[in-house]
Amino acid sequence: MRLPAFFINHGPPSLGAPEFESSPTVGVWRAIGKLIHEQWRQSQVKGVVMVSAHWRAAGIEVTSAENPAIFHDFNGFPSVSNLSYSPRGSTTLATQLAKFFDSSPIPCSLNPLRAFDHGAWCPLLQMLPEADVPVFEMSIASHHNPAWHFAVGIVLRQVRDEGYIVVGSGGSVHNLAALDDEEVFQESVLPPLMKSSEQFYNPMKHSGSAADVESWALDFERDLVETLERAGADPKPLLSLAQSHPNLRRAHPTMDHLMPLLVVAGTAHADETVEQVWRSYICGGGLSLGVWSVGGV
Repeated sequence: MRLPAFFINHGPPSLGAPEFESSPTVGVWRAIGKLIHEQWRQSQVKGVVMVSAHWRAAGIEVTSAENPAIFHDFNGFPSVSNLSYSPRGSTTLATQLAKFFDSSPIPCSLNPLRAFDHGAWCPLLQMLPEADVPVFEMSIASHHNPAWHFAVGIVLRQVRDEGYIVVGSGGSVHNLAALDDEEVFQESVLPPLMKSSEQFYNPMKHSGSAADVESWALDFERDLVETLERAGADPKPLLSLAQSHPNLRRAHPTMDHLMPLLVVAGTAHADETVEQVWRSYICGGGLSLGVWSVGGV
């Protein structure tokens, strides 16, 4: 059974706090988490592979402890500074995951000591609060380019066919110059650019104006949506955007947060759509909170 893949913009750490459960974006996270949990209870899901922008390694590594720790890799954000989460892991399943890379030129190594960073555990607080589904955090590689990360996703295609849901956690627009630590975030929720993706959008509840979002952020993400849609069949436009889009360096002063999205795009088979199912921004568009799915929701 082929399982879906998702990409979430994890936003600031505070979105993991209980007081942010009413956030429209967190509501989408929780809906995805409910789907994952239901499929796990039906024995359709072995675990979740979570690719975090905040684990930058020399190559691909995956957590392999039975009970991984977490660490607070941020300053400020008092609403989550004292929160904890106890992920469930599995050394046996992590070993099986790493073996999927054996037939590729990309090596994958196990890391039994790595703790979950906030790019993983803060969203998981909302998505899987029971922490009973095995989750494996996977790194990006800081010195490798977008095409290499897309190739990592191609390896993970077979993981989706073998009982794992892949979740990328990063940022489709991620300019921290717009962020402060006041924890006051007014979401600008906009209709999805793809009409088929409106299952989460309710115009009676979710109001937002494009006038509240910087034009460069809207332009970049619009083009990203278009190139992602058919990335499984033809990745060239996406990889070109990730190297030379006119607003690339405004949307991504550093490239780390875009890489998990490229990994998720690589998991798409040629007959699948990489679809933006949620569209929202904070900080004037400096941070997107959009959500993508591969293989449906």
